[in-house]
Amino acid sequence: MPPIVYELLNIIGFIIRVGGMIVLGVAFSFFTVEFFRKGQQVWMVQVALFLGFIGLVIALSTFTSPGTLGAFALGAGGGLLYLLAMNKGEKKEEDEKE
Repeated sequence: MPPIVYELLNIIGFIIRVGGMIVLGVAFSFFTVEFFRKGQQVWMVQVALFLGFIGLVIALSTFTSPGTLGAFALGAGGGLLYLLAMNKGEKKEEDEKE
C-alpha cells in the first residue's frame, strides 16, 4: 500500500485515541464524584477511588503520550467542572423552593 494510507490511518487512530481519552476522563470523574456524594459510606471506598484516580493519572503520564494525557485531563476537568456547577445550581433551586 502507498505510504499515504498509513499516514491517514495514523491520523484516524490519533483522533480516536483522543476522543476515547476524553470520554474516559468524563466517565471516571462522574463515577468518582457520584460515589463521593452517595451519603455515608465506608471510608475505604473513598480512599480506593481517590487512589485509583491518582494511579490512573500516574500510569497515563508514564505510559502514554502527552496528547493522550492532555485529552484525559480535559475530559476529567470538564466532567468535574460540570458536576460542581450542576451541584451549585441544584442548591439554588432548592433554596428558592423553601
